[in-house]
Amino acid sequence: MLDVLTHLITIILVLTGVGYISYYYRRISNEIRPILIAILFGYALTNIFELFLFYTEQPIYHLLISYPNSVMPMLLIGGLLLSIQSSEREQLEIEQQRLMVLHNIGNRANNSLDIKEIARNTLSELLEATSFSGIALYLSPRNKDYLELTWSEGLFKELDIDLSIIDAKKVYFTFSMLNSEIIEMNDSEYCRELPLCNKLKQVGITNVLAAELSSNQNSIGILLFIANNDIAISDEQKRFIGGACHWLSTAISNAKSIDDLRTAYFKITLSFSKAIETKDPYTRGHSDSVAVLSCEFSSYLGLNKQQIEKVYVGGRLHDIGKIGIPKSILNKPESLTEEEYAVIKEHVHKGLEIVQPINRYMNVADIVVYHHERYDGSGYPIGLSGENIPFLARIVSIADAFDAMTSNRAYRQAMSTEQALENIKKNKGSQFDPLLADHFISMIEKKKVHEHGVGITADELAALIGETFLNVEEAAG
Repeated sequence: MLDVLTHLITIILVLTGVGYISYYYRRISNEIRPILIAILFGYALTNIFELFLFYTEQPIYHLLISYPNSVMPMLLIGGLLLSIQSSEREQLEIEQQRLMVLHNIGNRANNSLDIKEIARNTLSELLEATSFSGIALYLSPRNKDYLELTWSEGLFKELDIDLSIIDAKKVYFTFSMLNSEIIEMNDSEYCRELPLCNKLKQVGITNVLAAELSSNQNSIGILLFIANNDIAISDEQKRFIGGACHWLSTAISNAKSIDDLRTAYFKITLSFSKAIETKDPYTRGHSDSVAVLSCEFSSYLGLNKQQIEKVYVGGRLHDIGKIGIPKSILNKPESLTEEEYAVIKEHVHKGLEIVQPINRYMNVADIVVYHHERYDGSGYPIGLSGENIPFLARIVSIADAFDAMTSNRAYRQAMSTEQALENIKKNKGSQFDPLLADHFISMIEKKKVHEHGVGITADELAALIGETFLNVEEAAG
């Protein structure tokens, strides 16, 4: 009876030990794992040697029944080794997944110029590759003392607290005091007093990790990871998060640099646009109206934000080439001669010369060059027709014509909105894309736009084209 109890206790202890080793095996460092495996193999070989030395003449079933304290440990150790092999395979798959995530972020650093697109794709991948439940990206607006929520995934979207803005100074002070770019915020005394941590504690989030994003040794934001359960963060996972932050910082920095270039070029070309208005008082405000109307029409058609931004800038600059047209022709109250009309047509080529340097960043040359093409092929500069005319140029063409018809000119008075829409209806299929013309007429009638107005508020415009271009407009105005 005592032997049976001894065997039973031995089996329980071995099973318990194997269970603990299997559970903690993934958490121990790579340096200790070979030592553990060597000890287990040594123990197994010792038992095998003992069995062969003393029990070679006994049948195997007798050994299993009579000497479980010797045989069972070997069987259990064999199971543990299989568990270790499975763990190693799983760890390898995790490492491959993490390498793929880093590779994808690196590609976006070189190819994508939209910060929110970068964040949306990157954060979902990072969440899958870590053991956290939620993740959020905070970036620093220019010359601001706060961090602004740019994108979030997972548990972050379910939190019933306002975390749209957090104090940048206090967060960066914590990074500085702990002298680390990755901190577990629930472990540090500096973190416990942060409003961010206190807000998260209120909703039961106590596991928080923050990783700093920096470019050229300047902090540009943070990645915030959260979990509503107790998880252990390994050194490998921290190294992975650090690598992800490096590439994400590069991608964001590249996108911001390009955005700064685009803004600078837009400021320059906007100055030219303002110069046109000083030459031709009858077209004052025309480019602005065409830009806003084209923007609203693009939104009505369901175009994406990049296309709406492009059509706005293209509409704003569509007549920029007129700066090279003599004032006497622009302001002539009588009908133009053929020679004078040929000079007017040159404004699309002159416009191309002006916007060519910014086309890499704004891609608006098609609008500037082709907004006078006609659907039947009778337009200029090269007589494109139908679907061969760039889509956004066809949109600006309708907005340009509508605003011109409903505005006073040197040679005629403004038409009413109804008259202008009737003209668009008559000329669809000849001057205008018939499908776009129908949609434009439908939009104007639904909005009940007043003469010389486009029925869109400043807030609606800001939502469509972003604050950057709107701020440039306001500064220039």
